[in-house]
Amino acid sequence: GLGMFFYEIRVSALMALAGMSFNSLVMILNDNKMPTFAETFESAEPTEQERSAPITKETKLWFMGDVLQLRDPTMAFSLGDVLFVVGSHAAAIEVYFKTGGF
Repeated sequence: GLGMFFYEIRVSALMALAGMSFNSLVMILNDNKMPTFAETFESAEPTEQERSAPITKETKLWFMGDVLQLRDPTMAFSLGDVLFVVGSHAAAIEVYFKTGGF
């Protein structure tokens, strides 16, 4: 019923919220900058460098920063990014199918 509909969307929304929270936490603990590998930081555009910082010994929760990479070492993303994208897309898909489309 309607309760199950909202429960399923709530799980996806909580996943997206967890992703945003992870990213916010790591940034708050690191002077509002997202930690990333030095190579990624150095190759970033100046506007991106303003929001990032290279990982050092003093970096807190560095493993929650932008440390995941695919093939391009100049681009990185975080666990929080993954949770946010998967959760928000899952919620949108659930709404779409549960409501019969747009």
